[in-house]
Amino acid sequence: MKSQRISHAIFTAIFVLLLGVINGCSIRQTVKPVELSGQPMEICIIKNEKVRPAFLDAYTDALKAKSLQVRTFSESASLNECTMTSTYTANWGWDLAMYLKYAEIKVYRGVALVGIAVYDATWGGGRPDKFINAENKIHELVDQLFSTSKARTSNTIPSASAAPIE
Repeated sequence: MKSQRISHAIFTAIFVLLLGVINGCSIRQTVKPVELSGQPMEICIIKNEKVRPAFLDAYTDALKAKSLQVRTFSESASLNECTMTSTYTANWGWDLAMYLKYAEIKVYRGVALVGIAVYDATWGGGRPDKFINAENKIHELVDQLFSTSKARTSNTIPSASAAPIE
């Protein structure tokens, strides 16, 4: 009887441990798209000096590929510099090769957060699919953040009809 309880406890402990390992090896991507009023827009990016310059280059290229007007400001700029402003952060990790471990792009209308895209491979330890092309991932995030059907080409700035994220 006692050996059965010990055996059951060991089985339960191993099961819980394996469940934790499986859940711990995950890559998450979440995007809350920017709700545009259908008007074209200009977006200002506040530069993050702590992130590799290649990230900003890829982010800017992805926005321009969607025919959006892009201006870049220094880290000291405020969210009120433009009608729509974006911030970003990204981290790389090393595991046999460098890989994009975490990326976050936020979009504000004034000081209200109106869109966010997050790629998080910080818990993707044993997963080989964490070795992605960072530039392609940034383009994918931008495509999801600013859906093609909503973005249009022009030189005008959108109205402030987007609702803030809560």
